[in-house]
Amino acid sequence: MNLEKPEIENFFKLNKSLLFYVNKKKQLIKGISSVVQLRGQISEKVIKLRNAIVKDPTWIDTFLKENPFNFSREELQTIESWKKGILDTFLVVKYEKETTIFYHPTTQKCYGVLSLYDPLPQMLGSYLPIYAETWLIPFKGKIIYDGIIAPYNIMFGRGIEKTIQSEYQEAILKHGIVTSLTSQETKTTSDEKNC
Repeated sequence: MNLEKPEIENFFKLNKSLLFYVNKKKQLIKGISSVVQLRGQISEKVIKLRNAIVKDPTWIDTFLKENPFNFSREELQTIESWKKGILDTFLVVKYEKETTIFYHPTTQKCYGVLSLYDPLPQMLGSYLPIYAETWLIPFKGKIIYDGIIAPYNIMFGRGIEKTIQSEYQEAILKHGIVTSLTSQETKTTSDEKNC
């Protein structure tokens, strides 16, 4: 359910470099003079930086054009692919062997998402479904979240749980589980016949 450690490190190198670049231009977080200082920080200001990038993807275009960290072509393509990401509130509905299933009520699709350092079941707990806001992004042909996930402390009644279960099962039957956010979406079926 997790990316491999070198992939995780590569993701955070790219992600924090982009955040640092945008912060240097927008000055949302004062006193940050290096990418290293952004590592391990999750704050409202980091979320604002992330949201600024999502709301205005020209930040990514400008970063790619300037390439201030001399990233390789492959690394730049990875960052460019993030423009296909989805920042929204999802329902985390199921932990499967390989991925965690995020149901997006707006697109009515289920996305198979990989964990980063900490497994999502460990972070979010065993009680599902749970609402969580995050940015799902493509990374090396897979779907991950950007390292920031904000679960809502909402308890669902039995009737709502059944409705959610019915909706996401219908989404899986209709679309499969989306495992890539590239233009050619990859779809798989659930590990279990009866989700």
